[in-house]
Amino acid sequence: MTNLKLLFQPIKLAFAISLVSFGFFSAQAQAAKSAILGSSSPTINDSPSRLFNAQLNTSLIFNAPPPPSNLGEPGSRAGGGRRDPCKVDEKQLKALVPVYKIPESELVLGFTNAEHPTFWFYVPYSGCPLEFVLKDEKDNDVYQTTLTASDTLPGAIGVRLPSRVPPLEIGKRYRWYFSVLNQQKQNEVLDAVDGWVQREPLNVTLQSQLEAATPQQRIALYAANGFWHEALTAASELRRTDANSNDWGVLLRAVGLDDVASEPILECCQPKR
Repeated sequence: MTNLKLLFQPIKLAFAISLVSFGFFSAQAQAAKSAILGSSSPTINDSPSRLFNAQLNTSLIFNAPPPPSNLGEPGSRAGGGRRDPCKVDEKQLKALVPVYKIPESELVLGFTNAEHPTFWFYVPYSGCPLEFVLKDEKDNDVYQTTLTASDTLPGAIGVRLPSRVPPLEIGKRYRWYFSVLNQQKQNEVLDAVDGWVQREPLNVTLQSQLEAATPQQRIALYAANGFWHEALTAASELRRTDANSNDWGVLLRAVGLDDVASEPILECCQPKR
């Protein structure tokens, strides 16, 4: 029980992100945790079912895997806040994704298990065209789309990678860009955010736990194992069906996005292409 208690002890890392050692990066997470705590890694002797039950009895915590050390440009989670006739909220354009503190900068990075994940943004503009671009590590285009302007914004929106796009490869990182375009000159970018996504596999134990879990338990499992994109998407689905669900807000606050945690989740913006 002592080992299990240590396993779930939160470790602050950039906006209350925690590290655990039982997710998809077990060895790396153990090393990172030991370096921060200055102690040896705990040994997990509990059965998978006991770990599962103990995990679901804890409060919702997002446990971020250690960031890769060989990433290029770190990205930008918040836009520049440029004033424009279609900007209707004083809040900044935000990518709803974790940020790691690194020397002199911030690394914008989320992990996913999905072949075609959903990317989430808070958009304080109304009526402006939006553009989403995904590139591989060699800067080759994977997907690009312009979203139709919407008068329902501001709010949080999800951009799902369509099934016709080749699936993200396990172990690979991809760079995404999300831009607000000028209504008259769509090649002019008014505001933008960018960052990284990396796909990793589910381990066998986590896969079986997810298959047996309720919708709320699935959110907790994804979050506790570092799969940000799946956790936030599952939380958005639960919030749409259960007005009392607060998992969406809890996740956003856990990564320093308090200012947009209570904003509405909108059905918005059909792709033009």
